[in-house]
Amino acid sequence: MQVRIPSCFSNLPGLVLLVWAAGLIFVAMRLAAGLGAAAWISAHSKPLIEDDWMQAVLTISKRLKITRRVRILQCGNQVAMPVTWEFFDHASSFPQWLLNGLRSAGG
Repeated sequence: MQVRIPSCFSNLPGLVLLVWAAGLIFVAMRLAAGLGAAAWISAHSKPLIEDDWMQAVLTISKRLKITRRVRILQCGNQVAMPVTWEFFDHASSFPQWLLNGLRSAGG
């Protein structure tokens, strides 16, 4: 006994592959855009090297047992939100208004 597949399903594997490939391309483009945005934020932010911020980073790093270098960046964009990422080097970027609030809350 031989089962016949209707002709409307003959192109189904190709259609599934096409939909999968389109999804893969969409996700890859979103990932590339996100990495590009993180790189842009990092390139346009200035590092915080003041003693109080460096001491806070060292204290938190020791408490959390983080052995790699952590950079704190200050972003001048007022509508930016705090971001953190790690590709080769961990960096966290904070908008100026948030850093001012943290500094005033800390004393």
